[in-house]
This record gives sequence, structure tokens and C-alpha cells, in this order.
Amino acid sequence: MKNYLLYSSLLVLLTGCFSTQVLPPQNTNQSQVQSTPKVQNPYKDKYAAFMEEGSTLIQSGYHYTIEKMASTGLIVTKTYHPDKMVMNYLVSRHPETDELEGAYEERLDDGSIVKAGFYKNGLKQGHWNLGYSSGNYVNDKKEGTWNYYDLKGRLKSKEDFINGEKVEGSKVDIELVIDEEEAASKAQKEEVFRIVEEMPRFAGCEDEEGDHTSKKKCADRKMLVFIYKSLRYPAIARENDIEGTAILQFVVGKEGAIKDLIVKKGLCKEIEEECIRVIESMPNWIPGKIQDEPVDVKFTLPIKFKLE
Repeated sequence: MKNYLLYSSLLVLLTGCFSTQVLPPQNTNQSQVQSTPKVQNPYKDKYAAFMEEGSTLIQSGYHYTIEKMASTGLIVTKTYHPDKMVMNYLVSRHPETDELEGAYEERLDDGSIVKAGFYKNGLKQGHWNLGYSSGNYVNDKKEGTWNYYDLKGRLKSKEDFINGEKVEGSKVDIELVIDEEEAASKAQKEEVFRIVEEMPRFAGCEDEEGDHTSKKKCADRKMLVFIYKSLRYPAIARENDIEGTAILQFVVGKEGAIKDLIVKKGLCKEIEEECIRVIESMPNWIPGKIQDEPVDVKFTLPIKFKLE
């Protein structure tokens, strides 16, 4: 029996179960038992293009491969979006200790990096790219100069670290140069903010006592309850042991309506569709505000699917 768990942002719990019953054959006479033909793995060659040349395929399934790398001897598990045919995760482990060793990658469905770097004896070592920042790790701790980037990949600041601690006074902001074309494009578009004085929140806590922060905490709980009651673990995802975090992004408009919903990472088509269905069924939110004026705010919602 399995319990199916779902987590979103803080914690969403969804449980369900199924059981299978194996019955003994009615007739065990060996002369009447027919041999069962060997079933060919239908996913054996599906992800061949993602494998290293010369590596040995250990196992493959609906959305993953496990291979022994010819170049390093490491055991590498790769997880894919089975419909978009993109790789979302690459995890390398030592064949004897099972510790993280060698390359590690997390990517969105468009191929952009969420996290990429190398492990040595289970610890982050050397250069790491964390999407909007990059720098070096020594024994799992940030070391030296770290660079920070804007949404277009342009350097916007630098900061120094020693043994994982920020060096006080080392942060340097870089002035961004915006060309005329970009400035004109911005002027034509209505601005969408990411961080505002009052972030948008799920409706239902307007009568909650306290300031915006306490109402936001109440609203987060309400949102998780809504997702818990609405979201269903798709059958095909359960059957194929698909787990992971789906990432959805949308804009909460000035009137509180959700718009411009996109899937940044979907895990599979059925999980994408289920997440979209639930988010589109949400009631209007309380919009974000700057100086008490409602504004459009971009919101990112991670939903973790986990089988237990």
C-alpha cells in the first residue's frame, strides 16, 4: 500500500491508497503452465540521445535512465519530462559509497539552469551556477567572489565570502546599462513587479487581526488547503513513480485575477494539466500594492509531488 503525498510551498498533504491482490493460479499442474514471453522494455532506447557515448545503461523507465558513465565510472541518474523530451535532473553518485560525486544539474523545461556544479565526497566543490548567481564552493561553503545577475543574465552585483560567511562591506552593485530599444520596450509595457511592499495573497483572511504579514501567513495556509482539496495525483504519474517539484508562474493582476500562467517545470503532461486546472480555478487574490496602489505582481508557485 502506498500513500501519495503532495507538497506546495510550505506543505500540502494529499493521501490516497491502492492495493493489489495476487491470487495463486487455480491449476498448478506444471504440464499446463505456459511460459510467459519476456517483455521488452519500451523505454530502452527512448532517451538514447541523452546518454554518454560508451556508457552502460543499467535501468530505464517512463521518465528516467540510470547509467554507468564510461568516462568516470560514476552512476548517473537522469530524469526527464517524458512529453517535452528535456532533461530536468542529472545526479551523479559514487558506485561504492552512493555519495554524491561528480556532476549535478537541475534545469527548467526550457533548459535554463536552476542549479549546476560538482560534488566531491558528498560536498559541493568548485564552480557552481545557481541560476541568478555563481561562484565557488570549498567543502560545501561559499568561498571567494560570488556574482549575481538580473533576469537577462547581466551582472548586477558582487560579494565576497570566506568559509561560507559574507565579508562585511564587500558587496559591490554594478550599474546596468539599458539601451534605447529596451527602454522603449519597457515604456510600452505595463510594469510587472516581483517584489512589492505588500505582496499579493490568497483571499479569505481579510478579517484576520494584525498587519499584512499576519494576513499573508493566514492566506498561505488558506491557499494550501485549497490546493490540498483540489489537486489530484494523476494516475499515470503514480503508475510510473513520477515525483518532483512542478513550478508554475503567473501574474496576480491589479484586480486580483490570475493571468499569464506558464509552466516553468511540469514533470509530465498530466501533472502540468492538473496544476494548471487547479490554479485557474482559484478565486481572485488580494492584489499586491505599492504605496497602497494595486499593481501587477509576478508570483512563482512550486508544487512538490512525492510518492510514499
